[in-house]
Amino acid sequence: MKAVVEMADGDDVQVQRSGRSRRRPPPTWQWLLALVVILVVGMVVFRVEESHTTSATDTSACSPDPSPAIAALPPGGTLIGVGCYVVPNGLVVTKPVTIDGGTYIDPTSVKVPRVPFGPVILVEGTSDVSLENLHVIGGNPSGRYVPSLVGQAGIELKNTSAVSIRDVTVDGTFGDGLELWAHAPRDMTPNTGVTVDGLTITAAGRNGISPSDVLGATFTGVHIVSWGLTAVDFESDMANVGAGDVTFTDSSWGGTYIQETITGPLTFERCTLVGKIQVVVRYPTSPPVVFRDGSLSIGTKANNVGVVVRGPVSVTFADESFTRPPRRDGHAQTKPMWQAVRGAQLTFARSILVPPLGTADAASTVTVTP
Repeated sequence: MKAVVEMADGDDVQVQRSGRSRRRPPPTWQWLLALVVILVVGMVVFRVEESHTTSATDTSACSPDPSPAIAALPPGGTLIGVGCYVVPNGLVVTKPVTIDGGTYIDPTSVKVPRVPFGPVILVEGTSDVSLENLHVIGGNPSGRYVPSLVGQAGIELKNTSAVSIRDVTVDGTFGDGLELWAHAPRDMTPNTGVTVDGLTITAAGRNGISPSDVLGATFTGVHIVSWGLTAVDFESDMANVGAGDVTFTDSSWGGTYIQETITGPLTFERCTLVGKIQVVVRYPTSPPVVFRDGSLSIGTKANNVGVVVRGPVSVTFADESFTRPPRRDGHAQTKPMWQAVRGAQLTFARSILVPPLGTADAASTVTVTP
C-alpha cells in the first residue's frame, strides 16, 4: 500500500529550467504533514495485517489438540480452554465433562480415502456434557456446499442426554452447524434433554441446524446467519425417527423444513424467520406444530409460497406477522401465501396476513380467526 500526499494547487509550483519542468521543494511543514500521513497509513496497514494474521483460520499460534487432556479428565471434570487449538481429527467426548472456553479449529478441507470426515466436536453415547463459551471453526470459510464433505458438522450429538450448549459460535463448516443424530441404523436412541442457550452459526456448508433425532430440547437465542441448503431442517430420512418436544425461543434464521416424522410437539416462540416454512408429514397421528408471537418474511423469489403444509398435521400460527417484499424484478408477488394439501389442518389466529392468500385441497382445512 502506498501513501500519496497531494499538495494544494497554490503549493504545486513548477519552475522552467533548460526546457524541463521541475517541482519546487515544498516547505518544511508539508514534509512533516506527509510524514504524519505515511505513519498513520502504515499503522492502518499494520492493523489490517495483524487482524488477518490473528484471524480464526490462522493456526500458527494455536496449541495442539487437547484430546489427551479431555481423555484424562475424570467424569464431571472441566477443561478450561485458553486461546485456540488445532483439532484436525476433531474432539470426541464420551463421558460427562465440561469444556469451557477456547477456539477449536479443524482446518481439514480434503477427504482422505477410508478416513471418516467427522465433526469438529462430537458428543456421543454419554450424558451431562456442557460446551460453554466456545468458538468452533471448520475448514470451509466460504460456507459452500460440498456433498462429499458434509460429515464435518461444527457440533454433533449422537445418542446423548442432558447436553448443554451455551454461548457458542460455529463458523465455516462443510456440514451442519449443529447436528442431532444417532449411530444409524444400529442405535436410533434419540438425543434427550438438550439445552441450547446462545448459539450463532455462520457459513454452514449444509444446514444450520439438523434436529433429526431428538426428543426433548430447548433452543434459546439461536441465530443462523448463513448456510448452504436449509437453515433448520427437521429431517431423518427414516420412518418413526424424527424430532419432538422441541422449542425454539427468541431466535432467527431463514427457511424451515419439517419433514417425515414428528415425535412430539414443535414450538417456535418469538422467532424471526425469512424464506418459507414447509411441513411435510408422511405418517399419521403427528403432534402439532405451533409458531407464536414471531414473524416470517416470505422472501423475494417469484415462486415462493410462504407456508406449505402437506399431510395429516396441525400447524398453527398465533399472533404472527407475515410480510412479503416484491420480487427481485420489482414486480408484486402473485403466488399464494400458503398451500395446504393431503389432510393438512392450518390455522392463522390473530395474525397479520398478506395477499394473495392461500389455497387448500378438499382434504385439508384452513382456519383464519381475527
